[in-house]
Order: sequence, then C-alpha cells, then structure tokens
Amino acid sequence: MIKRLFDIAKANWGDWRERQDASADPSRQNFTEQDYFQPESPPPRNAQSDRLAGFYANLELQPGATKDEVKKAWRRLMKQYHPDLHSQDPQKKQVAEELTQRLTEAYHTLNKELSK
Repeated sequence: MIKRLFDIAKANWGDWRERQDASADPSRQNFTEQDYFQPESPPPRNAQSDRLAGFYANLELQPGATKDEVKKAWRRLMKQYHPDLHSQDPQKKQVAEELTQRLTEAYHTLNKELSK
C-alpha cells in the first residue's frame, strides 16, 4: 500500500524521469544543423491538463477514459484500499485513509470534468 502511495506521488510529480532518459538517448548525440537552428519545442502544457493526468494516474487509467471507466476504477480501488479493511494495523489504516481521500478527490474532479 505504501508502494501505491509512492506510485501516485511519482505520477503527480510529472514525467521528469522520462525526460532525463530521453536526453541521455545516444541517438540524440549526433546533432545536425537543424537541431541548432530549429530546436525541438515540447508540446504546450498547462496546469489543468497536468492535474487531470495526475488524477487519471491515481485511478490507474489512461487520460481520456470515459465516465463509466472512471467510476469502475474508483469502485475497484476503494474496495481494495478502504480503511476499514486495514483496521488492525494503524499505520496501514492511516495510509489507506490518505489514499482513499486522493482517490475520492480524483473521482469527483474527473466526474465533474467529464460531465461538462
């Protein structure tokens, strides 16, 4: 369960690791004149799309999932991580409470966004 929280945090922090791996790609080491005069520009990103991508990652979905898929994923994860299922271990219960709060926030936000 703690690993799940780390996975969610990593998804919310962005894809910085992928960018580092891409910059270390050996095929990028042979530069041409075009690389100097027309550098690659990343696609435009805004805070709203990054935030929604984090919510999709929290629910273990790909961006662009339907409203029904969001609901099914939320229910599945809530059944798996509900705090009442981990009531014997206080540390696991606290982690489960935090995780269910994040899942619920992601569900409500995506549900509202997909209803527009």
